Amino acid sequence: LSCNTSLPKDLFPNSHLSNIFSFVTSYQTLENLTVINETTIAVNRYDYVNFYHTTTDLYTVYLLCRFFRHNPASVRILFLDSHPKGNLDLLWSQLFHSYNRLGYLHTSSILYKELIWSPPQAKSELDIKQSRKIAPSYFSDFHQYILEKFNIDSEKNRFLNCRNVNIFFLLRHNYIAHPRNPTGDIQRKLINENEILHQLKMKFENISSIHFTFNYFERLPMKRQLSIITQADIFLGMHGAGLTHVLFMKSNRTLIELATAAWQKETHFEQMA
Repeated sequence: LSCNTSLPKDLFPNSHLSNIFSFVTSYQTLENLTVINETTIAVNRYDYVNFYHTTTDLYTVYLLCRFFRHNPASVRILFLDSHPKGNLDLLWSQLFHSYNRLGYLHTSSILYKELIWSPPQAKSELDIKQSRKIAPSYFSDFHQYILEKFNIDSEKNRFLNCRNVNIFFLLRHNYIAHPRNPTGDIQRKLINENEILHQLKMKFENISSIHFTFNYFERLPMKRQLSIITQADIFLGMHGAGLTHVLFMKSNRTLIELATAAWQKETHFEQMA
């Protein structure tokens, strides 16, 4: 803004931008101004280590790239939040050119030639609050783009083969995802996990057409996680962010979601499936 200029308070009524732009002030152009010519998208993340919330943010940013006709691989990301490093940061650097944190910038005077403000996570077209019955815009492209960036062949076993059915059981264990949860305790774990696994293995071991596997995604790199899901015909797991991987299953496959009574009404992953 030029000197002695201010924005009207009602410029963005009932919008997340109203809070952001309430802090905008006029300034004089400085001599030591750092200019960023590349397109940058500013993101204020809600839960940076939750795969569900991260995926909704990633989709929103991808959609902005398509709307403004930018190649996602050339777009920079600026995190406005104060979250520390997390195990899902790799997704941002893999899908987009790079990312930086507002608090890590080493200069106080920066001019972005094109800065795009991303809507908050709750406004994402993938968020449960949208109550979607059909896939949102460019969703198939988003799905394909992620698999390509991780060099995963989406055409492998594209069609369901009833003579070779892959059943994958995603388990939940305690793990430390970020320093704000030093104990690593998580909810909705199977108390009798070993018993259930034993029964399932006994059930399927003599059925040649069924290949049953299980794992904990907390232990696996993202590429391995996506590889497992793209080859799964039946995806089984407890209600939790890990079920967001259903987005990367092939068509005509099945998700079986286990849920406690308190979570039975939540339809996050039913909508995604």
